[in-house]
Amino acid sequence: MDDYSDEFDDEDSSREIGSSHSVDSDVVDSDFESSKAKTDTSAVEAREGKDIQGIPWERLHFTRDKYRQIGLKQYKNYKNLPQSRLVLAKDCLSVKKGKKYYDFQFNTMLVGSTISHFQL
Repeated sequence: MDDYSDEFDDEDSSREIGSSHSVDSDVVDSDFESSKAKTDTSAVEAREGKDIQGIPWERLHFTRDKYRQIGLKQYKNYKNLPQSRLVLAKDCLSVKKGKKYYDFQFNTMLVGSTISHFQL
């Protein structure tokens, strides 16, 4: 066991796990910050009209609303309900018209989004 711990005694202390001054950590943080600035969507930007998924609707052949209409017509909902809808309706809350389903906070674009899936 002593041989194992001796191998790491010479390591630079700034590269310890969890160190905020690690060289590798600085590079990753810098990359994250630079990519975040270009691609992420804040709540303020969403309120100003930016698409929260980062989809550039102004460059596409369809508007967001038209694409949603097409998607709703073509989408087949998967149903795997162990109980009837009446029983489930008692347990599930519905969203009231004109109210928020969720309050958008933040979206990161470090993972690329596409419109090849229907999620609008």
